[in-house]
Amino acid sequence: MKIDTEKSLALIDTNILVYAYAEDSPKSKKAAELLGSCFAGKIKLALSLQNIGEFCDVALRKYKLDLTTINRITRQLLYYTDFTKVSYTGPVLQGALQLVSMHKLEFWDAVLVATMKENSIETIYTEDAAFGKIEGIKAVNPFQ
Repeated sequence: MKIDTEKSLALIDTNILVYAYAEDSPKSKKAAELLGSCFAGKIKLALSLQNIGEFCDVALRKYKLDLTTINRITRQLLYYTDFTKVSYTGPVLQGALQLVSMHKLEFWDAVLVATMKENSIETIYTEDAAFGKIEGIKAVNPFQ
């Protein structure tokens, strides 16, 4: 995995969070290494509150993690100070709808892109190639 070590801010997509905590996934180790690079101060990562919410949903539905574990992980993500937390505003939702129309993105992916643009974040760590089709967004797949 090639990690961009310049200190520019990059967003983590939900799939990376899920893999980092899904011990049965073959992608778990690389996803955890990416988060570990942030913990070690090697890279600067941002999390959208949307991503944390999506993580909770996937952890409950797909991975059937218990609420105590999900709550512990969520607290760590929310309160770990080296992650920059971003969320969206009303205008982001309108921008997301434009992105859906222009690029045929899924709505929640479009919200992430619009949130990134609002917060001047140009890079996202994700395995979803659709992000890379958006002008001004660099999608980095940490599993390649």
